[in-house]
Amino acid sequence: MCKASLEEWHRVNDQICIDTKYTAKGLVPGELYKFRVSAVNGSGQGEASVTVAAVQALDRLASPEIDIDASFKQTHIVKNGGTVTLQIAFRGKPAPLATWSKVDGELPVMADVNTTDNSSTLTIEGCTRYEAGKYTLSLENNCGRKSVTFTVKVLDTPGPPGAISFKDVTRGALTMMWDAPTTDGGSRIQHYIVDKREASRLAWQEVSTKCSRQIIRVTGLDIGVPYLFRVIAVNQYGQGEPHEMTEPVTATEEPCTTQESKCC
Repeated sequence: MCKASLEEWHRVNDQICIDTKYTAKGLVPGELYKFRVSAVNGSGQGEASVTVAAVQALDRLASPEIDIDASFKQTHIVKNGGTVTLQIAFRGKPAPLATWSKVDGELPVMADVNTTDNSSTLTIEGCTRYEAGKYTLSLENNCGRKSVTFTVKVLDTPGPPGAISFKDVTRGALTMMWDAPTTDGGSRIQHYIVDKREASRLAWQEVSTKCSRQIIRVTGLDIGVPYLFRVIAVNQYGQGEPHEMTEPVTATEEPCTTQESKCC
């Protein structure tokens, strides 16, 4: 063979080739080559047959593929403070660009990514409930795109409950509601703790220690006194962070003109 631009021929096969096909290796991608073949018998080497046109050496491109074996786990469960490692092997030509992302959020600050031409690993140390969620590895090259999603569950106490709202605010009583925590700590919410305090005081008073629903009727409030409330979710790992009101609510002597008010 020879490079088309040089016309300097050299032998390709180091050993005798008895077949009518041969794989030439070590070619430069994008370079143009010419090939010629001569048959040999007992009387010697015959006349060469030369390729009519030059042939360009091109990479065999392949879209990204994910290699999954028996050890693959889609869901990873880790205790609070532990480390989770998400690893995936892949192939493709050219080598795919690997990108990690977290569904509905950003990658944790403590996340470490290590990527080679055929694998990528995401390691998260010191996991808390906030590192729980879905993580996606996206692979992309000139031929296509592929992705795989992992679920990480962190066994921890729940996050704070959501927004608190009120209805049926009457003389000395009101109905209080709240949203469930966005993170349950990898365990079902067992119940809620509800506390109250007068806005002018610092000490919290117990309303309910085992409220099984996200609604409670609070009675016995002093008329005209502004109150603050807080709600704490509880699962098998303990009490989570409280959600506390920032603006007080008052159980008026006369019913409220608005049916419902919300406090963040």
